[in-house]
Amino acid sequence: MVVKVGDVASKKLITITPSATLKEAAETMIKNGVSFLVVMENGKLYGVLSEKDIVRCIAEGKDVNSTKVGDVCTREVITIKEDAPLQEAAKLMRRHRIRHLVVVDSSGRPVGVISIRDLVREEATLKKIEELTPDQLEEWWFG
Repeated sequence: MVVKVGDVASKKLITITPSATLKEAAETMIKNGVSFLVVMENGKLYGVLSEKDIVRCIAEGKDVNSTKVGDVCTREVITIKEDAPLQEAAKLMRRHRIRHLVVVDSSGRPVGVISIRDLVREEATLKKIEELTPDQLEEWWFG
């Protein structure tokens, strides 16, 4: 069984506009319990912003109340299709040294995010399943 990115990725796409301030971005992250935002403009993918980006801006002395997301977000976004094998997500994250990927549908529209934490969680679940006997697996699956 091949696990697909769309099976594991978060379907809750938390977005922000390029015109929002870094303070607004931080508030959005806190409100939604995430560390990564997809930056959208007019329904199109504009960039991504991580909490690491915000911390870097603070360290550089930028004013979070006036600095716009669009001025500091990453514009070259690495995406992955929702029907791609999970291993492909791991390879992309490792190759680009990133912790999140924007998941897109067949038309390239953002539909979710997959994080390194999602990959680790899925790996742990699969390992646990492999160790179960058939009876234990049936109990675990069907309750």
